[in-house]
Amino acid sequence: LYFALLKGLKDSSFMTPEYNAWIKENTMYLVGGCFVVSTVLMQVFHWCKINVFKIVIFMGTFALALAFAGNDLVNFVGVPLAAYSAYQDFAANGAGQADTFMMSSLNENAKTPFIFLFLSGVVMVYALATSKKAQNVVKTSVDLSRQDEGEEMFGSSRVARSIVRGANNVNEFFSKYTPKPLVRWIDARFNKDEAILAQGAAFDLVRASINLVLSGLLIALGTSLKLPLSTTYVTFIVAMGSSLADRAWSRESAVFRITGVLNVIGGWFLTAGIAFSACALVTIAMYYGGAVVMALFVFVAVFILIKSNFSTKRKDETDYEEQLFKGIMNAKDKAECWGLLKKHVCATQQEMLDFVWKTYEDVVNGFVDEDLKTLRRAVKRIDAEKSRRKKLRQRELVGMRRIDKRISLEKNTWFHLASNSGEQMLYCLKRMSDPCKEHVDNNFNPLSRECIEEILPVKKKIVDYLMRSERIVEDRDYEHIDALLAEEEAYKQQLSEMRRAQEDRIQMDLSQGLKVSLVYLNLLQETQELLSDLRHYLRAFKRFQQ
Repeated sequence: LYFALLKGLKDSSFMTPEYNAWIKENTMYLVGGCFVVSTVLMQVFHWCKINVFKIVIFMGTFALALAFAGNDLVNFVGVPLAAYSAYQDFAANGAGQADTFMMSSLNENAKTPFIFLFLSGVVMVYALATSKKAQNVVKTSVDLSRQDEGEEMFGSSRVARSIVRGANNVNEFFSKYTPKPLVRWIDARFNKDEAILAQGAAFDLVRASINLVLSGLLIALGTSLKLPLSTTYVTFIVAMGSSLADRAWSRESAVFRITGVLNVIGGWFLTAGIAFSACALVTIAMYYGGAVVMALFVFVAVFILIKSNFSTKRKDETDYEEQLFKGIMNAKDKAECWGLLKKHVCATQQEMLDFVWKTYEDVVNGFVDEDLKTLRRAVKRIDAEKSRRKKLRQRELVGMRRIDKRISLEKNTWFHLASNSGEQMLYCLKRMSDPCKEHVDNNFNPLSRECIEEILPVKKKIVDYLMRSERIVEDRDYEHIDALLAEEEAYKQQLSEMRRAQEDRIQMDLSQGLKVSLVYLNLLQETQELLSDLRHYLRAFKRFQQ
């Protein structure tokens, strides 16, 4: 109340000097009165069995919103309103002579019309409510500070591992010399069984109150002292500090959480450096380029904003797996959670098979046609898919923990077998794509005509086989899996014969380059291994889904 009302109202356009003088003279009485009234009111609510923390969170949200508005409103409308005030001053006092006009009036405190502030607030509220990027910022902060285990947004970094290792060593040192009764008393202060978490909540009401109130106070204090600060990062760091103090970071998640914090903070400083350099370049370009460059920059800025917002919206609307995962996390019934989990696994595995056959076709075609661009793209896609698979598997493991324990024990083996087989297929693609890319990149001898005529028909059959496997997974057509597995034996037998023939060529046909012969032999071996992994995968997928 002190920062929001007393500090905030003193510069408002509707405040008179008399009101400001009265508030300044009676500040301690006003603050003390608010404290006493709030204390009594909270105690009465507690006696009436009303959860006081919910009221604190409501007021804290309101205070944080005011703190954000007081800081961010200047960034949002400060520059255009200053320009508008300068234009008004020039129209009234400039006499049409821009070269001799002095803008000394801008040194005074701004007196912004109320309608501008109101409309700016409406725009900010609408943007916060509808912006996917703003929601992603909140999601990042909440995920890094949540109380329970789950999917981690960030990976592991060397710096984070060093910090966790050092913290564990310090903890072990102090644990040796800390009296056991003191250790037990400290542990008793972190009894998670007494924490009350609402369905889908990341943390309890106590931590939520601290996050909101403390963030609002720090932002309001910094704003009143005219300190340069970022409201987003003040709120973020408060949430990280409270989660660390609340033992929300276990040894299983600490390295990922610290990596996330370091990434966010590093991105903050990186953004400052980029903005500093970009501002200098834009200013120089506008100074020498004049109106033409200004118009070009306006067009580029509008284009980037439109493209960025539409691409974010399109990605969100088409992310079917994201919606399924949210449904799993919010499901209250274990049977509903199991049904959503099966759909999620089916969707992710269908996408994985789609990726496998497309990438396999690109690798073989790129090697045969000596298409380095295609092979480089395939290698990058495989690395990205491996990281994505790891993230999806962590999500599905979280889902497995939320279903009925009896079903979980029954399906756990098949889930992991299917996931491992899928990862092995990606490793097969990696082991065949890297040598092919390196061979073509070094401009070694191309594949012989005989080998090309041998591999292309087989490639076509295997791609068709993988596509039919994908359709079976997509449709969950378990009846035709056995027939598909029987067909696979014929392909593996044909590949074995091709491998023996290639081994004979290496020994007998000295005119064929050794390097290209070994790469081709590796391609055949990994193709055969790919089919074996697909066989294990289809069996496990059938047993998991049924």
